[in-house]
This record gives sequence, structure tokens and C-alpha cells, in this order.
Amino acid sequence: MSNAGNHATSGDQEHWIVEVDEELCSLCEVCARDCPSGALRVEKDGDRLVLSFQTSLCHSCAPGEGCESTCPEDALSRRDGRAEPLTMDRVQLVDGQVLRCSYCNEPFGTVRKLERVAKRRNHSAEIVRDLCPLCRRKHLVVRFIDEERMPEGQAEYRSTYDILRRAGKLIPGEKPR
Repeated sequence: MSNAGNHATSGDQEHWIVEVDEELCSLCEVCARDCPSGALRVEKDGDRLVLSFQTSLCHSCAPGEGCESTCPEDALSRRDGRAEPLTMDRVQLVDGQVLRCSYCNEPFGTVRKLERVAKRRNHSAEIVRDLCPLCRRKHLVVRFIDEERMPEGQAEYRSTYDILRRAGKLIPGEKPR
């Protein structure tokens, strides 16, 4: 675990430390969205996304609830921190560069998130790095329409059945599912 945020109270009262494994964290923002107290928060800082923790807000959710259980990457852990001093400030846990679509210039994720998804799907992160999901779909539709145009330049309506049959992916007489 590489980054930690302290949650503490004075004396012998219970307090918590939240730790993030930077190798596993994709900055998916699930932990911050599900944090009932707002102790975990994701903020945009220029072209960076920052996950931070404010110790004074954490009231330690019940076992099986909260940041530890909602993190899809199992990158967060929480432990008792009574022996460590109270930190009232917001502590940065992890940050990552925000990607912008080369077509519409809207932010659509972080490099960390893209790399984690590409790794899970066994793809190269470079394949989808330039376009947001909406623009990627638009470009796929435009390319599909261009490939299906008639020689005169007018698009011809073709059913899914016609397209699959012409591509040799259907046996004559077989209907698509």
C-alpha cells in the first residue's frame, strides 16, 4: 500500500487509516461516490483527477460497507490507526492524468482507468485513447455507412440479414439471431 490518509480522534478513541494501492487503483471514482460521509472525494485539478481523504469526516462504515467493499479493484483498505496522530487536513491518496477527446475535447476518463480496462480486455490502451466513447461510436457508424455505400455515393439500406449474408457469415436460408 503506497498512500495513506489518517482518520483519528484524540485520546484512546477509535480512528481509521485509509490506504490505496496505486498499482491497483484506476481512479474509477466508485469509492468516492459511495462514501456516505464525503471523507473520500475525487476532484479535478487542471488536467488531473485527484482522490483524497479527509480524516475528520470518516466515521468508518460497518464491515462489508463503504470504500473497502465497493472498490472494484480491491485497491482500498481501512485499518485502525489509534497509535497514529490525527490529521485534520485532506490528504491526497492518488492522482491521474485526465484524457480529452481529440474530436470534441471533452474529458472522458483517466490514463489509469483506460490502462486498467485495456489490461482486463487484453487490448492496447492506445486503441481507444484519442476518442471519448460517444465520438468513438459516431466514427464507427460513419465508417460503417461509408463502407456500405453504393457506387453512386448514395447509401443503400441493408438489413442485418443482408449484411451478414453478403459477408459470407450466414448460410443461405439461415436467419440472424
